[in-house]
Amino acid sequence: MPTIITLSLNTSEPLFFDEMWPLEAIFFDILGQSPQRETPSTKPYTLSPIRRAQGKRRAGAPVGAYQWRISLLDDALRDSLMQGLEAAQTLELDGKPLTISGVAIEECGYEDIIRLAQEQTGARPDDERSLKIEFLTPAVLYRSGLPMPLPDPPLVFEHYLRIWDTFAPRELRVNYNLLDAVAFHVAVTEQHTESRRVRLAGGGTRVGCLGSVMFTAMGWRKLGPEFLERLHMLARFANFCGTGELTANGLGQTRYEGT
Repeated sequence: MPTIITLSLNTSEPLFFDEMWPLEAIFFDILGQSPQRETPSTKPYTLSPIRRAQGKRRAGAPVGAYQWRISLLDDALRDSLMQGLEAAQTLELDGKPLTISGVAIEECGYEDIIRLAQEQTGARPDDERSLKIEFLTPAVLYRSGLPMPLPDPPLVFEHYLRIWDTFAPRELRVNYNLLDAVAFHVAVTEQHTESRRVRLAGGGTRVGCLGSVMFTAMGWRKLGPEFLERLHMLARFANFCGTGELTANGLGQTRYEGT
């Protein structure tokens, strides 16, 4: 079941964000496992950057209040992670201890994601032919092996569909022919984005797309309301699977914002 686990972290010293923080090493340390030498191309988790918590600091509160968002697509990983969090009281980052002060869990099963998309588009499908997605951290996309720092609809939705079909129950998988319809019928009708270059922990850089995008289905009546349902379903799933490459390194964090 797709699950988001948000850790509230406190430290007596402020942290200064570094794109090269070893997020996966910390994640596997909580799991009590060693990182896989040959990692699969489609990973069952995404990791956000560790960012300062939003909101005004209360009197007497720790100097540094941070949050870390971990999304999981594998139930076995969830059990291991929760056991690890119960045993751990602190994490170490950049030589500073971070106390785990809270754990929030958000779940949404694959059937629930489908149901929400059907309910959204069922009554007035024409009102739902557009959807908005925000890339909270740079989304790194490629076309024919070349960087594509633009929210190209087939590239964006191919990522969601591929991960959905990897982890969803077999009976809920989506035919890849949907991407042909996306290529011909989905356009970017509004965007507030910028290209952002980020450093990688192992060296080198990547260029990603950061900001919000409005996708609109053109001529959707030729395909039927089921086409809109699939688009909204996959866009909702983006909250859990992220967008593009290196989603286990803080990149491609995505938020579905509806119509």
